[in-house]
Amino acid sequence: TVLDTKNDLSDTDQKIIDLITHDGKITQNKIAEVLAISLRTVKRNMTSLQKNGLIERIGSSKSGYWKVNDR
Repeated sequence: TVLDTKNDLSDTDQKIIDLITHDGKITQNKIAEVLAISLRTVKRNMTSLQKNGLIERIGSSKSGYWKVNDR
């Protein structure tokens, strides 16, 4: 989903951001588990959030963490 404004977040996007805010080291698998949605959905939403500059990955995929950018 392409976001027109940063406030135009889906419920799922907002929940993902909330989870990352509380734990930057949370895995996509854990997010899928907590929200009871598919891993594919988590990956798709997080890719969209990254493209829109709302979240970013700091460091490597193994030892890095997620960062929520100021809105």
